[in-house]
Amino acid sequence: MAPERSATRAGPRRPARAEHPRLHPFAENGAASVRRLEERDALMEVAGAAAAAASLEDVLESTAEACLAAMGAGSVSISRWEREEGVVRTLINVGELGPGEERWPENEVYDLVEYPNVARLLRTGEPYYNAVDDPEADPIAVALLRRLGKESDIGVPIPVDGAVWGEVWASTCPGAARFRSADVRFVEAMAGQLAGVIARGEQFSRVSQLAYEDELTGLANRRALDERLAKATESWRQGGTPLTLLVCDVDELKAINDERGHHAGDRALRRVARALVKATAPYPGACVARMSGDEFAVVLGGVGVEAASDVAATALRILAEERDTKVAVSCGAAAAGAGLERADQLVRAADAAQYAAKRRGGGQLCTAGPDALAEELGHHDGSRRRGRRRGGAERVEEATGQALALLDTKLAHRNTVDRLEAVSAAVAELVNAAGWTISFAARGAGIVRSMCAANDRDSRLRGIRVGLDHEVYELTDFPMTARLVAAGGGSFVVDRYDSNADQAERGLLDELCFTAVLAAAVSDFDGTYLVELYADGDSRELPAVELSLSLLVRAAAASSAAAVQGLRLLRRRTDHLALCGRLAARLATARTEREVVDAAADEIHAALDYPLCGLVRLTGDGDVESAAARGQIAERLVDGGWRQSASVGLIGRALREGELVVVGDVRSEPDYRPTSETSGVRSELCAPVWAGDALWGAIDIEDDRPDAFGADEAQLLRTLADQIGAALHAARLLRTIG
Repeated sequence: MAPERSATRAGPRRPARAEHPRLHPFAENGAASVRRLEERDALMEVAGAAAAAASLEDVLESTAEACLAAMGAGSVSISRWEREEGVVRTLINVGELGPGEERWPENEVYDLVEYPNVARLLRTGEPYYNAVDDPEADPIAVALLRRLGKESDIGVPIPVDGAVWGEVWASTCPGAARFRSADVRFVEAMAGQLAGVIARGEQFSRVSQLAYEDELTGLANRRALDERLAKATESWRQGGTPLTLLVCDVDELKAINDERGHHAGDRALRRVARALVKATAPYPGACVARMSGDEFAVVLGGVGVEAASDVAATALRILAEERDTKVAVSCGAAAAGAGLERADQLVRAADAAQYAAKRRGGGQLCTAGPDALAEELGHHDGSRRRGRRRGGAERVEEATGQALALLDTKLAHRNTVDRLEAVSAAVAELVNAAGWTISFAARGAGIVRSMCAANDRDSRLRGIRVGLDHEVYELTDFPMTARLVAAGGGSFVVDRYDSNADQAERGLLDELCFTAVLAAAVSDFDGTYLVELYADGDSRELPAVELSLSLLVRAAAASSAAAVQGLRLLRRRTDHLALCGRLAARLATARTEREVVDAAADEIHAALDYPLCGLVRLTGDGDVESAAARGQIAERLVDGGWRQSASVGLIGRALREGELVVVGDVRSEPDYRPTSETSGVRSELCAPVWAGDALWGAIDIEDDRPDAFGADEAQLLRTLADQIGAALHAARLLRTIG
């Protein structure tokens, strides 16, 4: 039996400043972002390997190795549930293997009667977690970990068509960081990729493959796509589940066939197929299909057009990075909604958006969606004919009033871009504009970047939106636009044939083949939005709607969720600064540890009012105990009476690693230790407190809402921990002197 090594682990060490940068208020975000990118790359690698794998063994190996590398685990194993025998059979082990473990074991079998936590996972589909020093862990699992020389483990089910097929098991070596909820989610995503391969291999005969699989690429064919899309649109109609369709067309495939032969064209099609499969890896359940010839489609259930934009951008990047002849695709996306309820409507809209991307030069994405504001304003053929019989001023006034009313009601909770897009389409309709663009200039960036656009009347009525940020202009090249951006508001009209007008704007109009442009700007906390309407020979005079457009863009930004969130953020940061000031004043007069912790608990709870605002201190026997606590939960936890081992729980993690811990949902966190008093807690934030160079304990705040704590709360707790630690250190010095 392997010796228990956890008892000899080094205690927490306060990181030196060089090792613990605090230049950014939430430094963990950078590491977390890197981790997410690594996991995403691993998912894409497994998805690509799965698409090209010749056998299930190849996929098992690539999945296990990718899990091992991305998580930094000690070992990873994949096992199959043999239901009739009541056992799980390990198919592969990778990493640092323990006694008796082999990479491809011939007969590594575990009886479910002897391993109840595995049996529970297979029966319920719920992941499990164990650690050798956790007194609440399954003793059988702990014994296995010790026998294998490991410290902790997680088990995650592999679901295939609604039933559990098997398990992915991962472990950590002595001294390594323990698993967290992010690890569980990542392994679940890997299991989802694996499940798709298993389902194809076990549930489809060769006849089914011939009927539903494209022979060249191995993707689903048009028949399979049609059936999948029909089911997805029916689910959207019945339950409102988001649904997005992405259509991609290979750019210049005919030229590749003509110049290099059809074998090169087939190779290009297979490359596009692999790139799309990899790009959809973060979206379990996505269906990638070859529609026909050089057209592909991706059905994305449960997500919006942002996911389609992500898939398109990732696929284009993968294709651009390949060493072979460069291949690109033109992409169009459409989300189910009003006017796009049926599968055929969704296909036509996505195809139209793809065609718009092709006309704009290819290698980019356009998205199509119903124009809700134009529909609400009654812009149908009959209403337009009736509108033309009214006076122009009357129509503008009426349409402006209707748009303002909609911004305050049905569009009140949409984001700024959505609201501006609706305004742009509605005003463009009034003057029969040839196109419009919405751009954004971040504060101090010096550039303006196109966010969405419509470049012809047909696409405007379909709500075409251009993605992937392909159009960027230097503000120094366009003085009039630069002045609008600097002012954060205002408007102008430029006529291409007006010799006195701004030359830069006239030059752009000449390049775009438009006769005039109307621009209106509005700012929010992040920068300035710019709405531009373009006219041609069939458009009416743009100055007639300049005032209305200026009014509507201001209204679209002023009531947007972004503006409201910005105000809340500003108010919250002001409150946090006030708390730090009040606490500093209280601590300046504190002379004992008791006075310090009481002052801290009082001020933190008075300012934040979370259900639990407390401080815990380390004891001499390896436990932590409550030093002071305030809030509803604190009333149930007798002040000074709560105690637990310093090696477990989220508090234990913060003390063990000497780092701040933020958890948005404690129920999914392996380290969390619930109690009857804290059964309603969903979020927790812990920060270690150092008194000089000695670890004293931690601040712990808990809330009954998920994701209650963000970067601002994390930075606040860092600051409070530093203040409290300095006061505790001073109190110790006073006690020593006294």
